[in-house]
Amino acid sequence: MSAPMVYPHSADTRATDPVTSHEARDSITEQGLAESQQEVLAILHIYAPLTAGEIVDYHELRYAMQQTGHLSDSRLRTALSELAEAGRVEVFDTIRRASRPGGRETNQRRWVVAP
Repeated sequence: MSAPMVYPHSADTRATDPVTSHEARDSITEQGLAESQQEVLAILHIYAPLTAGEIVDYHELRYAMQQTGHLSDSRLRTALSELAEAGRVEVFDTIRRASRPGGRETNQRRWVVAP
């Protein structure tokens, strides 16, 4: 394996860490964004406002059209949370709907890219 590229202020890895840890570190851009965070921002720039579930749905569509690599639902939701904590995205509003047909209705936040 080649030596992973290190950007300032990025997470560091040890030689004994799993390959996936090195790949995750290598996917961080010079702007400090992970691949998953870039994907969430790209989707929100195009389709916002969206719930976390809708972000996952649009990612699956983009993956099916071979516009992006596949990321798990969990990774996308974590990226959304990280972006919110960093002030890169914000809540647009809250809607009440079922997450699946026939399901119980819950409050769901819709997200946009922060100005």
